[in-house]
Parts: sequence; C-alpha cells; structure tokens
Amino acid sequence: MELKFTVTTPVNKTPEDVYDAVVKSDRLCQYFTNKTSGDLKADKTITWTWDHYGDADVKIKDIITNELITFEWSPHHKDPVDVALKFIKKEDGFTSLVITEGTYPSTQEGLDQSYDNVSGWQHFALCLKAYIEHGIDLR
Repeated sequence: MELKFTVTTPVNKTPEDVYDAVVKSDRLCQYFTNKTSGDLKADKTITWTWDHYGDADVKIKDIITNELITFEWSPHHKDPVDVALKFIKKEDGFTSLVITEGTYPSTQEGLDQSYDNVSGWQHFALCLKAYIEHGIDLR
C-alpha cells in the first residue's frame, strides 16, 4: 500500500502571488518558517528553520514558475519523501494550491508520520491563505 496524501486549498490571489509567497524566503518567514537559508531555486538545497521544530533541509528538484515546485525533504529526520506544490489558476480568479507528499513506508510509523505531515501541510496552506489574503500571521 502506497502512503501519500494531497491537501487542496483555494486562495483568493493569482498563482503568481501565491507562488511568490512560497518561493521568496522573506515572505515564507512571515507565515511558515522562522528562518530560511534562501529563496527556492531549482537544483538548490536550502534549510527551513522553526523555533519549535528545528531544521529541515529542502532539496529543490524542479520549479516551473507560477505553476509547480517539487522537492525532497526528510520530515522528522526520517526517510526522504517527495513534495509537489501546484498552483492552478481558476476561472473565478482564485488559485487552487495543491500539495502532495509521499510516499511513506507501509508501516505504523510511516502512517503516523504521514498523518503528522498532512496536518502540517494543511496548517501551511491555511497560514499562507491568511497571510496572503489578509496579512495575518496565524502562528
């Protein structure tokens, strides 16, 4: 059994605005991380830092400007997993932010990690939405 998940959130901004809020380190620190080692760029490894969690290295695989970011990281300092963030323009002016992460081992530990991370990505998406739409930091 393959353990992976997808989180989808509508954001009332253009894909360009949403993408920029994820890629730019100074914006990402306004709602998600406490510190980053740089902007997201293809074939670059950056470090995200949280005061309450610690550090995580993020190895950027591919970026299609305003459309897609893919990377690999090791949440909980366990086995690496792949993440894809898609920015889909909707006719109503919204962006559909689609985050997929996986795969996790088909074990109880893998299941527990995937559940922890799906809630983390949902938190990320809602914090991004509050920040970009209303200037609010939900942390």
